[in-house]
Amino acid sequence: MLEKLLCLFLPCLPSVSPPSVSVTGIATTYYKGDGFTPGKYFGCWEEAKRLLGTPKFRDDLPTVAMRSEHAKCGSVVRITHLKSGNRTLALVVDRGPFGCRWKNGSRSVEPSGGCIPQGGKRIALIDLSPVIAKELGSSGFDKVTVSW
Repeated sequence: MLEKLLCLFLPCLPSVSPPSVSVTGIATTYYKGDGFTPGKYFGCWEEAKRLLGTPKFRDDLPTVAMRSEHAKCGSVVRITHLKSGNRTLALVVDRGPFGCRWKNGSRSVEPSGGCIPQGGKRIALIDLSPVIAKELGSSGFDKVTVSW
């Protein structure tokens, strides 16, 4: 379903080449505590505006956040939920996720670079918009494979 929606935004989508990189890790879902509520600007706002027509986050857009060492801004990624087998496409138009797990077991959202120097560990590979999480059947903390 979302692949058809994404085609509305990216008419060239059928010509996207097969994925050459795949990474498996934890997917989290955007939530209000992240500060990414509707109306806030995406980290890659120029790409979001060019590809989606808006530089601002909306719950209904097929978008994800990945850190820059993974997929570039504007990349189309295929996400596969490993437990359910559900998969969908999304656009990387934000940076993150910035969730940290601390030695005492607690979790928090930290700004870029704030987790590891303070003794924490990054939790997730990718942060999903609510519409992508729903498409995958994600509970908000699930193992996925991301390909691009």
